[in-house]
Amino acid sequence: MLSMENQKIYDFIQKILEEWNPIGVPEYIADVEYLDYIPLLIKNAHDEKNLEKQLVAILKYMGFDNSTTQRKKVQQDIKEIARKIWLYVNSEPCSH
Repeated sequence: MLSMENQKIYDFIQKILEEWNPIGVPEYIADVEYLDYIPLLIKNAHDEKNLEKQLVAILKYMGFDNSTTQRKKVQQDIKEIARKIWLYVNSEPCSH
């Protein structure tokens, strides 16, 4: 069972992945499609560069190749998502 703080982080990351939806699953599936990746992202949430690396690794695991993960838009998305997660995790606990 997750602590209340970790549950908030889990829910935050789940929402981000659901909105990003890199493989384009239907909305009613997106809220559960990416759940397996959340613990890995939580584990790396205190290091923004590691988050970026993990997001690239997740895309590759999903079947995206290097040419896709190196596209400017994909790289921009990865940086933005890593930044959002990092800021959320490293902000004051009372702001969650």
